[in-house]
Amino acid sequence: MIIRIKDFLTNSGFQTTENFPFTGLYSDLYAFRKGRNFVFPQRDYLFFHDIEKRNIDARSAKSLHEAARTFVNSEYKLPKAMRLTVPNITSVFYADKVTDNELIKLANEWTRSVIGGEIHQVIVIDTASKTFYSQGTHTVRAVVEGIAVKMTFDKIDPQNRAQHLIEKLLMTL
Repeated sequence: MIIRIKDFLTNSGFQTTENFPFTGLYSDLYAFRKGRNFVFPQRDYLFFHDIEKRNIDARSAKSLHEAARTFVNSEYKLPKAMRLTVPNITSVFYADKVTDNELIKLANEWTRSVIGGEIHQVIVIDTASKTFYSQGTHTVRAVVEGIAVKMTFDKIDPQNRAQHLIEKLLMTL
């Protein structure tokens, strides 16, 4: 499984490292990609964890995700509220069959902050059914000439970028 995920991410422009150590823990696969959206730089950090191999539950998943956030944020000198480069930190937990309802609940939790300077999320993948659990895509409400419109930015919004990447990944598994 990890080889197929790694191949997909490499073909999507990511640099990957297996058994990546961070803050005293590790991820089965770490992927990093940088690019640009208009004038703003983008940075995507993905930490993949095999639920079955490592016997991960919701509590340990939360700890792994928080450690990933600590690791990534330590790479930035500016406080979150002052950053132009906003890291997109995604912890992806995968298994053939996901049965842990608490883990699914963790993935569904909304993580957007009013402070900004960081986007982070947990995604849980059930590889057998090719489904994933997450907080979903982010939509923006805008008023255009008195009419309220909901817009979804697939490439600009880091949360949505991760969602679509996982959708494409599932099609290849």
